[in-house]
Amino acid sequence: PIIRPVRTQPVFVSGADRVRSFAGTAQAAMESQLSFKVPGTVERVNVAVGDRVVAGQELATLEARDFRLQAQEAEAQLASVQAQARNAEANYARVRALYENRNASLNDLDAARAAAESAHENVNSVEKRLELANVQRGYTRLVAPVAGAIAQVALEVSENVASGQSVITLNAGSDVEVE
Repeated sequence: PIIRPVRTQPVFVSGADRVRSFAGTAQAAMESQLSFKVPGTVERVNVAVGDRVVAGQELATLEARDFRLQAQEAEAQLASVQAQARNAEANYARVRALYENRNASLNDLDAARAAAESAHENVNSVEKRLELANVQRGYTRLVAPVAGAIAQVALEVSENVASGQSVITLNAGSDVEVE
């Protein structure tokens, strides 16, 4: 076989001995400012800066006594308006029977029907108030929306916080943003 000559040349990296540095800050790509949806007094703080958390983990709680009392008040009021609705419905049935026998006027029948309908709407209104009180009681727990690490805790036990006030910063995700 014929041997052919090959031209070679060594390759060197030039400028590799230079180090370049840039000022900036690095932060997690996903940073969540967590807050309570209701105002209250902090009862417990379950995390500290640097703690790893999982989705759904309880981070802090507010005192729920006021919300529990509001729910109990709504339950009692619901029982009361339900009794009034039953009474109004029974009265309407009596007036309707009297009207069918021509012993009550149309005006009496209309008034009894309106009272029964109003009582049923009062029941619906108080049921919604009870539902709202129970939902607000659930908002006294601050839970992690995603898994991540706690970057900042800006609350202490017995401290009053407003609704929407940022109290815990949660960093999540594996991506890093540099600014």
